[in-house]
Amino acid sequence: MKKTALVALVSVAMTLPALAQNKTDNRSVAELHQAIGRSEVLVPNSSGIRPNVPQTLKDVDLPGRIRAAGGASLKEAGEFFGWEPARVTKTAADFTKGQLLAKGWTKARLVDVAEGYEHISRITPNNPSAKGRAAQLREIAKLFD
Repeated sequence: MKKTALVALVSVAMTLPALAQNKTDNRSVAELHQAIGRSEVLVPNSSGIRPNVPQTLKDVDLPGRIRAAGGASLKEAGEFFGWEPARVTKTAADFTKGQLLAKGWTKARLVDVAEGYEHISRITPNNPSAKGRAAQLREIAKLFD
């Protein structure tokens, strides 16, 4: 009981400064729930940046995230998922769980690469393909539910 009360008190104490400064978090409810599940701090640190959130494309390491899924290069992943500049040509209906697993794509890997593309979209808002690829990968990941 005491531990729960302490956690609640610390959570409120961490949230109040951000509210007092009228800072908002533009993430959706689903993204916030995922962040809580990953124990990600939701309140920015004193520099205004959330800890553990990539700030550069190098930090995102999208090629590394894709390679971790089974050794595919960005080009191979692009061909598999139907990625073209500024659009995707395949939907979740074009894949089966078996096809994905055969290429090394698990739900966790799909979500990890989707998060990478979401970071890229945040870092480079004019990127024409990042949002679409992130959305596509999140839809495909639902095949594992």
